[in-house]
Amino acid sequence: MPPKNKSKSAHVQTTLSKFFAQSSTSSSKRNLAAHRTDEKDDFEVILAKAAKKRLKPKVDEEFGPKNKKVCLQDELVEKVEIENHPALDIASQSSSQELQNTASKLKQFELYEEKDVDVVKHIFQSKNCPMIPFIDGQKEDESNQKLVSEENEDEENLSSQAPSLSAFAAPGKVREGQCKANVFNKTLSNGNLKTKKYTPLEQQVVDIKTQRPDALLCIECGYKYRFFGEDAEIAAKVLKIYCHLDHNFMTASIPTHRLFVHVRRLVAAGYKVGVVKQTETAHLKAASDNKTGPFTRRLTALYTKSTLIVKVCNEEDGISTDRDTALRRNQHLLCIYEQPSGSTPATHHVGIVCVDPATGDVLYDDFHDSSTCTKLETRISHLRPVEIVTSSDVSEQMKNFIMKLTSLSLTDDDKIRVETVPEKHFSDYAATVKEFYEDAKDLSFVHNLPKPTLSCLAALCVYLRDFQLESILKLAQSFSRFSEQSRFMYLSSQCLHNLEVFQNSCDGSEKGSLFWILDNTRTKFGSRLLRKWLNQPLLNHKEILERQSAVEELVENGCAGIKSLADLMNKLPDLERGLCSIFYQRCSPLEFYNVAHFLVKVHKAVQGLSTAVYSKPLQLLLNEIFDCLDGVGVYIKSINEKAARDNDMPSLFVDGLEDESVSSVYATKENINDILREIQDHRKEVRIALRQPGLNYTTVLQTEFLIEVKNTQLKSVPSDWTQISSTKIVSRFHTPFLVEKYRKLNQLREQLQEDAKAAWQIFLKHFSSNFVTYKKAVTHLATVDCLMSLANVASQGSFCKPHLDSERVHIEIIQGRHPIIEALSNGQDQYVPNDTNLSVS
Repeated sequence: MPPKNKSKSAHVQTTLSKFFAQSSTSSSKRNLAAHRTDEKDDFEVILAKAAKKRLKPKVDEEFGPKNKKVCLQDELVEKVEIENHPALDIASQSSSQELQNTASKLKQFELYEEKDVDVVKHIFQSKNCPMIPFIDGQKEDESNQKLVSEENEDEENLSSQAPSLSAFAAPGKVREGQCKANVFNKTLSNGNLKTKKYTPLEQQVVDIKTQRPDALLCIECGYKYRFFGEDAEIAAKVLKIYCHLDHNFMTASIPTHRLFVHVRRLVAAGYKVGVVKQTETAHLKAASDNKTGPFTRRLTALYTKSTLIVKVCNEEDGISTDRDTALRRNQHLLCIYEQPSGSTPATHHVGIVCVDPATGDVLYDDFHDSSTCTKLETRISHLRPVEIVTSSDVSEQMKNFIMKLTSLSLTDDDKIRVETVPEKHFSDYAATVKEFYEDAKDLSFVHNLPKPTLSCLAALCVYLRDFQLESILKLAQSFSRFSEQSRFMYLSSQCLHNLEVFQNSCDGSEKGSLFWILDNTRTKFGSRLLRKWLNQPLLNHKEILERQSAVEELVENGCAGIKSLADLMNKLPDLERGLCSIFYQRCSPLEFYNVAHFLVKVHKAVQGLSTAVYSKPLQLLLNEIFDCLDGVGVYIKSINEKAARDNDMPSLFVDGLEDESVSSVYATKENINDILREIQDHRKEVRIALRQPGLNYTTVLQTEFLIEVKNTQLKSVPSDWTQISSTKIVSRFHTPFLVEKYRKLNQLREQLQEDAKAAWQIFLKHFSSNFVTYKKAVTHLATVDCLMSLANVASQGSFCKPHLDSERVHIEIIQGRHPIIEALSNGQDQYVPNDTNLSVS
């Protein structure tokens, strides 16, 4: 056959790019004019053959039987040939028109998404990566059936549509830029919809997330905590950690010893964080029926802004330096409920209950408020909650008011978190309160509270149960009414703002406020009490004079005992929050030891100190502190300090402690010692077998009781010994006896940990039986701290003791200066003193 010429060869190798050249190029016009007819013929023939060849099998499978003569693809090809051939005979048609015709034809062959990708788009998909489908098994089966029916409908509808180039593509491919891994990983095979299975750990995650869909879960996996799915993306953004795809879900992780640090950062960002821990260990699992399954895990703790009990004594958690300001504030959880007032529709009967889980204080109140919520705003200004709980059926005015409150914060850490709970938690208040306070006889007054307040209390009982903090609502000594008109002055929110009591009017910071200049407290709990004093100034004339006399005593008295107590206060941790952490049984051994240790020190410091002061209020406070802390030394003597600092739970309790709670710990220790003696006695048999009289066990990589044998002497090793590891020089073995005893020893050691933890919880519960007494002592100590703070301010500059006249209402100031302005100027600016005389005619 003669060779083809170059021009004809070039003509046969037609490319699509040639049809998208610039129409304005003269060379392109000449090229198209020369080869237009031949190229059109070849292109149509090639395209028609390809369509018939590639589409006909798919047509037979999807659209009809094989003996059907005419199909959609054949009709399309014939239609294309009939419609486009007349255009080939028109020589005068412009090249731009040719390009438009070609583009319009190619539009009919545009790729569309595979059906196996489309069917799950509406279920659950992240913007950038697959997410966890947090639905239960029953719902998932229903969703799968629905998707299969939708898929069949799509196939039926497709028979009446024009084909696309996806028919030419390899099956299973997706468009570039789309996530290749999907949540369900569904694929079409022989017309059936299949779901990719989860790993056992992933199935656990899905099950736990189904129970707590509102929480961001940290799941313990060995030596780290992992986040999955959308939780991993959120954690990666907030914590600035790496997030990647693993199997079906996105995942991120943090080390176990940094859990509390990261949980606090997530909580500060406004999330509800759940901690899921492994409830069994490796050796106990090997001895249980769950040998082949995954470790059992369960949700052990939930945290939000108000329910996160900050560790106050462990200075090794990495956050002790940044939290001083946060610890001086309250963590109020405020519950609000409103009922329409029957008399005037414009007003509402509002009830509130405010709980500080960190300190154990419970405040309640009810009042009639207008649609502007001015009275509620005043109470929120006083309480400054970090979290608000409301009903799902809250009114539109209340919803807008709460939205306004949350929008005022500049940072996520200062932003009020809002939790909406179902209306039934409020409406079913009668049954909830009756059940919760059934055995609390000293809280009988609760049943007589107004309906809105009872509704709030019932909702908090249910809400705090998820956090295991509901027990604080059963302490009658913690309850107090917010507005006691007979004792305290009522300051509105506008008054607190205008007088700059807690914040200045310039940038809203604490500097330059009245609290800023008066707060010289030495303890965190003292600072919180001083803030409460400024929120609610005294009205009772007698109480004001008693407080003045106590401050005057501290200014003038140079008693060494008072100075030593003040020095001790500088070293005290937050005893108030520490006691609450013990009460909730959430404290570590070191935290408990530090709290109990400093309580003993305070008890010794105030002993006999009441005789050195003359002020009756001070004497009463010091005497009650000493009486309330009597007996706290018994608990500190039961704890091993070194074990508490090392967090060694099995060695935490001193030997010889007569208590039923630690009897199981002593028994397990005795069993461990018996096995250790048997293992040591077994050395004699090993020495005889290997003919090495001086042989001893070795420990390598935490594997104990290894028998090392040189590789040149391996012939002397019995065949039933188990090889554990080896090097170029030696090999290490366990005898059958050691294999059995070592497994039993590890099981007993882990059982000892469980017994010690159980005994520790009982010990904390016994200590918490004195919670009210110890908290009273800490409250009195905070009062002494506030008095010392006021005395410290009074001893500076030219402060004087004001004289109160109960008969005549007037204000008289001689040569007065503004103390805050002087403090801000640091004495650099000179201000002229002024006299003030205000009286009522």
